[in-house]
Amino acid sequence: MMILLADDHKLLRDCLRPLLGRVEAQVTVIEASDLAGAVAAAEAAGHLDLALLDLRMPGMDGLTGLMAFMERFPATRVVLLSAFGDLDTVLAAIKAGAAGFIPKTIGGQGFVNALRLIMSGEVYVPGQTLLEAGEHLSPAAEGDRGAVAAAEPVVRDRAFTPREGLVMDLLVEGMPNKEIARRLHLHEATVKACLRSIYRKMGVLNRTQAVKAILSRAGNLN
Repeated sequence: MMILLADDHKLLRDCLRPLLGRVEAQVTVIEASDLAGAVAAAEAAGHLDLALLDLRMPGMDGLTGLMAFMERFPATRVVLLSAFGDLDTVLAAIKAGAAGFIPKTIGGQGFVNALRLIMSGEVYVPGQTLLEAGEHLSPAAEGDRGAVAAAEPVVRDRAFTPREGLVMDLLVEGMPNKEIARRLHLHEATVKACLRSIYRKMGVLNRTQAVKAILSRAGNLN
């Protein structure tokens, strides 16, 4: 599997490289620090399975760079990485054809899980984005409803609370209850209660089934 990692921060690339090696058994990672370098690296590679592009690295110009890269390499699944992921930007990226939008605040296991989902043919967006999409987009907003239609079973039909949405994000990252409680400044008993509610609403019995369901539903955005 050939992966392009393009980000203008070398420290981040160094940190992500070992995680990329966990996506599949045989992974080759090539790097770039700007869009021009990413294009050159992709052309030199010949075949590219996955490209991770930093939304704000030099040359990107917002989603313009994303669309230019995808047009040049239509067979490659392209994912945006960003420390900034407002709802409009995430949805616009997915509608433009990105295979995923991964926030840089995600944990290591969550990052690996997201990429595995993407390589299975699905589309990944953060759980919090699904929550915001269900809360803020009008049913009459026809152009946006196509991008978030799959969010509705998670957010509207099942009526997850904002707190449950945050717990689900950390659950996908593989965090134990104690760490989730620390991150969200909650009592561990509160986290356990949230998980029971999440399991009930999803119709699952345990953490493993819940994580699979969360990733599957996020991937259904395509």
